Amino acid sequence: MMINALHLANFKAIGSRQRIPIRPLTLIYGANSAGKSSILHALALAHNAIQTDELDVHRTSIGGESIDLGGFKQYVHRRSIDRQVELAFELNLDRVELSETYEGTIIASVAIGTGFAAENLELFQETERTLTDDWSVEVERFELSISNKSIMSMSVRQDGYLHLDSLDYVHPFFHDIFRSTIVSSPLQNSVSEDRFSKLIGEMEGFIPQIWATRTGLFPQFEASLEEFEEFFKPFVFNDYGWQDPSLVQKLGLWLARETLEEIVFEYRENINSEILDMRYLGPLRSYPPRHIAFSQFHDSNRLAGGSFAWDLVRTDEEIRNQVNHWLGDSSRLKTPYELQIQELVAAHVIESQSVREVQNRMDELLALVEDIEDNAEDIDIQLASIRDAIEENSNIGADELFGESTRSNRNVIQDLVLIDKRTDTEVSHRDVGIGVSQVLPVLVSAFSSENAIVAIEQPEIHLHPALQTDLADVFIGSALGEQRNYFLVESHSEHLMLRILRRIRETTHRELPDNLPPITPEDVAVLYVQPSNEGVQVVEIPIKEDGEFDRPWPEGFFAERSQELF
Repeated sequence: MMINALHLANFKAIGSRQRIPIRPLTLIYGANSAGKSSILHALALAHNAIQTDELDVHRTSIGGESIDLGGFKQYVHRRSIDRQVELAFELNLDRVELSETYEGTIIASVAIGTGFAAENLELFQETERTLTDDWSVEVERFELSISNKSIMSMSVRQDGYLHLDSLDYVHPFFHDIFRSTIVSSPLQNSVSEDRFSKLIGEMEGFIPQIWATRTGLFPQFEASLEEFEEFFKPFVFNDYGWQDPSLVQKLGLWLARETLEEIVFEYRENINSEILDMRYLGPLRSYPPRHIAFSQFHDSNRLAGGSFAWDLVRTDEEIRNQVNHWLGDSSRLKTPYELQIQELVAAHVIESQSVREVQNRMDELLALVEDIEDNAEDIDIQLASIRDAIEENSNIGADELFGESTRSNRNVIQDLVLIDKRTDTEVSHRDVGIGVSQVLPVLVSAFSSENAIVAIEQPEIHLHPALQTDLADVFIGSALGEQRNYFLVESHSEHLMLRILRRIRETTHRELPDNLPPITPEDVAVLYVQPSNEGVQVVEIPIKEDGEFDRPWPEGFFAERSQELF
């Protein structure tokens, strides 16, 4: 993953800016109504903005019915529309192709507002605004910072575009990419060191002239090679262009725009791809009807409610086998149940196919009878042939009876059923308790995702404590094995946490089970969301190599065990 942290301010329960690290296993704890879900909901807002450009959103595309943001006036902190919601994405510089020579992080920040913020009123030379005025929810600021130092910032103007406010054009990062922009243009062999310095020297004058449109959350600069192609010739084929200040300014302006677009494009694409690959599973999973094949799989809550998982298990044999292993493993759920496919066929198809098959079998039997009459001395052999034919007919399967042509005509429907292996009895998920229905989407999310952010609320709901600990192993395998997922898990489960601490301890002592990848404290972020007068505070609880916490939990969280025991 390139995103290694999310920064949030003025979103729902979060007031002042908070940094939320994102690691392979990020566990979010806190009291009820403390604001834990604000973190996952902020990612859903970002996903929706990137996918649809919509910011004044009620229900997000990824959150379905599980997330109702209620529009900007509801999700802005304390319902204060004179605030700006801030989303910032912290990326590893060395993971981005554009910045291979740099280490550390870069932060891409956006501020979402309605024009009521004090700095906007001042910028637009307005003294006040009222709710009766026309207003819309837009990205009002964008900023890129390296090592907490701003290298560029933009803000919206009355024309609706983002305009460049500041640019640290002497920063080595900008310098290098500006030079590479020249090298990749027709000017490759025409810009000496003196001329490069001349272009940099003009940069201050370019700043007010640079603007950008907004695409999703991020700016897009309008710089096209065709637009300035006419200015390249005098610089490439002779020197008179360098004597014309107006031409130098136009060339420099194009190069500055092109450089900024190259920088922002790289980060925009990396952030967008990782956010759009996000999976979200809400706190209350769908409880599908008795017959999975006839359930509504395209409802608005299909993803967040988990109904997608049942369809995936029904159609993907590999995922079904992984779920069955977890359901029946003697060290895990220990159930006697196994998910299998049952083929349902329309009655009229059965009737028509059966009539034809019976007629064919009768013709064969009549032929055998005639053969017996002609060869009475072999009657025992012939009777044995009749018995074999009857047995063969009684064991005929759907594949033989209906064939591929019937399947291609969609006359055979594959339904998902549970088989009780003790009695070989078919049962429904509605006959075995709600726990299976709640955990199956969690398992499928872990087994089917690759290189994705998987955000889950309350994965432990309706699960026995022993199974809550086993879920931790599922997450560890999916995050640190070949699938390389990143889990953001909002939970109250102490058992989930205890298993992860145990696996860290076993990794350190080289006692880890063979079927699990190693896990270290650097792979885990344990966050505690704590209310305060300024909005919630997100506190990280470090873990030591021996699987112990490196500091006490705030407010005595998880202290109930010792209180009850001692």
